[in-house]
Amino acid sequence: MIKKVFGDRPASSIRPYEIADWLDSLSRALATVNHYKVTLSSIYRYGKQRDKVQVNPAREVAQQKLNNGLIRYLSPKKSVYEPRCRKRWMAAGLRMNSVGRGCCIASTSSMWPWGLA
Repeated sequence: MIKKVFGDRPASSIRPYEIADWLDSLSRALATVNHYKVTLSSIYRYGKQRDKVQVNPAREVAQQKLNNGLIRYLSPKKSVYEPRCRKRWMAAGLRMNSVGRGCCIASTSSMWPWGLA
């Protein structure tokens, strides 16, 4: 997709506002737009390391802000009162709040690297 938009131009001719305009025009999820930006920035970083370009215009384009405030609910069987479960969640840096008969797991950060979704 990046090559389709910018492929016929020299890398040094692409400006940050052009990248921003292209990213804004995409009808994709915000996370996907961020992935395109990161990919383009990686290409420029590779080019800088090999003296093909002098600047990385993608670095000047802001990332899209994502709402990763995820809340997880556990059944009473898998609540924090079960020692195995409690240790696992605490090791993952999560805090635990009782909610009714189940348990609400709220992240202390927006990262879910362990596939807890």
